[in-house]
Amino acid sequence: MNSPKYGTRYVNVLVNTDLFCFKKGVDTCTQLTMLKKTCAETSGLTRPRARQTVNKSRRRTSVRRTNWHEKNGTRCGKDVEQKLINEQILVTNLVTWCIERGFSGSGLSVRPAVNRKGRGLEATRVIEKGECVLSVPLRRGIVDEERGHPEEVLALIKNAPWGVRLACRLLQELKKRELSEYRAYLELLPVDVETSPLHYSEDLIAQICYPQAQNEIREMKTAVNKWFDLLEKDDFNVAIAGATREEFTKAVAVVHSRTYGMSSGETGEGYFRALLPLADLLNHGGEQFLDENRSSTAIVNTETVAWSEILVDDDNLNDDNDDEQEAASIMFTAQKTLEPGEEATMSYGDRSNDHFLIYYGFIPKNNPHDDVIIFENFDSAMIWHAMCFDEFWRREDIQARELNAVRAFKETSLALENTTDAMLTKSEPRMKVLSDGRVDARLLAAFAALYAGDEELSRKNAADDTESLNAARKDVALRCEQLLQTMQKASGKNEAEEIFESSLRTKKTYENETERVISLFRKNKMFILRDCAQKMKLPLDV
Repeated sequence: MNSPKYGTRYVNVLVNTDLFCFKKGVDTCTQLTMLKKTCAETSGLTRPRARQTVNKSRRRTSVRRTNWHEKNGTRCGKDVEQKLINEQILVTNLVTWCIERGFSGSGLSVRPAVNRKGRGLEATRVIEKGECVLSVPLRRGIVDEERGHPEEVLALIKNAPWGVRLACRLLQELKKRELSEYRAYLELLPVDVETSPLHYSEDLIAQICYPQAQNEIREMKTAVNKWFDLLEKDDFNVAIAGATREEFTKAVAVVHSRTYGMSSGETGEGYFRALLPLADLLNHGGEQFLDENRSSTAIVNTETVAWSEILVDDDNLNDDNDDEQEAASIMFTAQKTLEPGEEATMSYGDRSNDHFLIYYGFIPKNNPHDDVIIFENFDSAMIWHAMCFDEFWRREDIQARELNAVRAFKETSLALENTTDAMLTKSEPRMKVLSDGRVDARLLAAFAALYAGDEELSRKNAADDTESLNAARKDVALRCEQLLQTMQKASGKNEAEEIFESSLRTKKTYENETERVISLFRKNKMFILRDCAQKMKLPLDV
């Protein structure tokens, strides 16, 4: 959009319509004609003719200028207007389709994809906390299950990753075109996620400068290509519906970015994944640092809507249909009071930026759950320590000290199981540092046990042995500094200092959105390492 005066008010007209005000049989053409007329009158899209001068010598010139402006000056506005009209048609078709298939809810509208924010769901009225804003029948989603695939390909895709299986289902429906049950949904679905790492060249992967993410991206790209080669060998390409490698990769990228993963039970049983119409328009809103400079650990949660439960309609269960999934609906409720125009967002999970980059192709703002893996496992941590402190590992009692470290690591792991710090051990056995300077307690305990010496001393409360713990903290700081230097050397940039400086908050120009996302990912990792190194160097009070 080249100018804010084109389309801004038009967008407001569109979003001021309740999501479920569209009734079956609505006269869409009449509605859109009225919208178009309203927008033209309120947004300045129709311009008055330029005032012509009385001076005869300039009259012809004035007319010519007027005609030029009429032909060219409003072109941008008309293009935006047409995009908005097309968008409204797609939205109306989808909402009508949803209503006809048992979706319910109130208070939300679809924000059109003609502005910088892209599509989303917004409140059309005051929505109270705890109010159900959307109910999605599970059977209307594209669910990762066997019965959705042609029978002849079930054995072929049985062991495929969930992203591949759902991508195949998506391609199969796309091939049906007008005959697809999901036509209204597919027309609004993006054809690709341009920032997905599945599209990264080796040069782009190298720019990440973070080995763990780089390796995971390479493995995922290899797996997708492997499965395409396998499925393409099928005689009739039934599984991938005759798609090309590029189309298959795009489908996997879309599926990765929009799929819901959820369980049907309180204890996590019955886990499944599904593409859910309308619900997949909820953009990410999760926890983030309140202070952009991260000088404080204060965190605010921007999530406004969450799926609360899966309800099974007992009336739809009978002798002919005893499948609970067929009778289930996913309920989305407001987590706070929403004001008109406020976006409905849902947390995609308390995850590191690695997950967001690899699966969604974006980086959340000021994510407090981002982390850096500094050791792949306990053994790699001990090997690193021995290489850095060769003289220390030549001590006569080093074997006993190493056994103490093993014991301390295991005991700390058990102690963390029922605490909030269990998130640090979530991806066992990797050990991490977090964005607020926190360190995996297992690692600190193991390093401290090395310095504590004999078993009796090391069994004391860790807080009592401040000297050993401070030595362990210095070791972690050293490791962070080494990794930071490695990233800086690979990128050729010292970005840890600059990421949150006020001078760099101004808009920076990137060649494309992918470059911006990679840069932000890399800078955040560098900042975490620098921040942790600085905090671990500070000694604890005796």
